[in-house]
Amino acid sequence: MSFMEYQVLGYESPLYGRRTGQFKIQALSYKEIRDFNPTLTSEQQAFVYGITGGIPHYINKLAVVNDVDDALKDNLFNASSYLFEEPENLLKQELREPAIYNSVITAVAGGASHSNEIATKIGIEAPICAKYLKVLLDLNIMIKKTPITEKPGKKTVYAIRDNFFRFWYRFVPHNISSISARRIEHIYDSVIKKHYADYMGHIFEQMCREYLVLYA
Repeated sequence: MSFMEYQVLGYESPLYGRRTGQFKIQALSYKEIRDFNPTLTSEQQAFVYGITGGIPHYINKLAVVNDVDDALKDNLFNASSYLFEEPENLLKQELREPAIYNSVITAVAGGASHSNEIATKIGIEAPICAKYLKVLLDLNIMIKKTPITEKPGKKTVYAIRDNFFRFWYRFVPHNISSISARRIEHIYDSVIKKHYADYMGHIFEQMCREYLVLYA
């Protein structure tokens, strides 16, 4: 995305000012992704959406056949799978300091939601942290929220917008040693799967908002 915006359409590019239109391709909605795996139950469909965020490429790479759990073990919680390092690879492609951005996202995934709190957790000054947060907002990885009762800028919180990033940072880093040792079967039910219901609570809220905006 950064390549298209800065190298192809940017001020110094040969195409600057010559485009006649542009399309920013967005992720699919929950309703739209159901066509990828029509035999799955509604609950399984929702879980696939919560994992992939509606990105067709990730849905294909997850490769669910009959069981989402089996697909996750084979195609995400597997050190040799395509999806295993995908978020980190994307950060390396898009950003000059992927390690710091990785720390920012990890802090948010761990519960930090305010700029000062995130800065303290990763050990940098708040104004510098704000610059990193802005880049992640521009890339649609993060989202900034303000309570409806507050003015913009007041009590602002940050959250991970991209569902795939949210799922990955919630479950992969904490279990990296077991995944690398190919022991995922031993911990999947007791350590990982038991947290899915809590994780999907936010996703369900997102699905409800999405339905009201797009289909109601």
